[in-house]
Amino acid sequence: MQEPNGGFGSRDFDPPDVDRRGDGTPQAGDQRDGDLYVYSDKLKLAVRVALVTGRPLLVRGPPGWGKSSMAASIAKYKQWRYLEIVISSRTQARDLMSELDLVRRLSDAQGDGGVDPDWRRYIRPGVLWEAFDPVDAELQRCYFDRREAGVTGAGRAAPPVPAVVLLDEMDKADPDVPNNLLVALGSLQFPVDEIRDEKGPKIVRARMVPLIIVTTNDERDLPRAFLRRCVEIELPTLDGLDKDGKQRTELLVKIGGEHLKNVKDKADHPLDDAFVRKIAGIVIDPAKAVSGDNGLIIPSPAEFIDTLRAVGELYGADANKDDITSIIGIAVRKRGVSGGA
Repeated sequence: MQEPNGGFGSRDFDPPDVDRRGDGTPQAGDQRDGDLYVYSDKLKLAVRVALVTGRPLLVRGPPGWGKSSMAASIAKYKQWRYLEIVISSRTQARDLMSELDLVRRLSDAQGDGGVDPDWRRYIRPGVLWEAFDPVDAELQRCYFDRREAGVTGAGRAAPPVPAVVLLDEMDKADPDVPNNLLVALGSLQFPVDEIRDEKGPKIVRARMVPLIIVTTNDERDLPRAFLRRCVEIELPTLDGLDKDGKQRTELLVKIGGEHLKNVKDKADHPLDDAFVRKIAGIVIDPAKAVSGDNGLIIPSPAEFIDTLRAVGELYGADANKDDITSIIGIAVRKRGVSGGA
């Protein structure tokens, strides 16, 4: 296994504060293309620490603040492979390592040929197998897909670059899932019990150290043993509590402006910084923060960008306050309450 720097410059991570790698075309919805990301110094440092230590990077924060899209951006910046899995309440730790296809085995048992005695025919490599040893994972896929002709070629494949792995929304999983990942993430290896020889079960070992990014919306506490094995960052990265919302407002304006850079409405009016600040001034009422009535609404960047695009496309840069407020009611105030975003 290669060391954390792996000969690939793993410790090197210094993207520009606004890392733009696409053609500047605005993307609809939640994209995982990694084309645009706004970094803080604290976030860059957290990524460097994770790369140097080989530890998973746990990213906390409310939905819409760029936890998931960060992983794709890092992969594109470093020119590493990008792998992801979205965790659900049905996800098991085993699914991330190797998946046993019992349905296929039952189907074979009921067919004329019967069950194949080679368990490799029923094991699909998981995302961690792909990250730890992509060459071996491709060999296993050949067995699973019953493409015997591809085994020789896969075995001779040149080792690819390391991977950035996104384990998205870990807080959705049963608490046993992060606990059952401790050994695999800590030692960068895991057994595949069904594939055995005289020495015991097959062990998948990391040929290169991946960067594993785990996200959580904090809907459920993660086990302390799991937390101890991670380095951690919380988004948005702010200086202090930001009770008046000024820091988050400026960050939203910056992110929104970058996503609308050089974009114009149908009337060829620019959706520039003045437009972005105009929308921000309506959706975020500073008087609510001053009055302390808990009515201050700070949308997530995803909600704010949706609002900007909708206003710009439907009403244009010269949209009046009533039209903007109507869009805000649909894109931001979605919970039937006046506060919280």
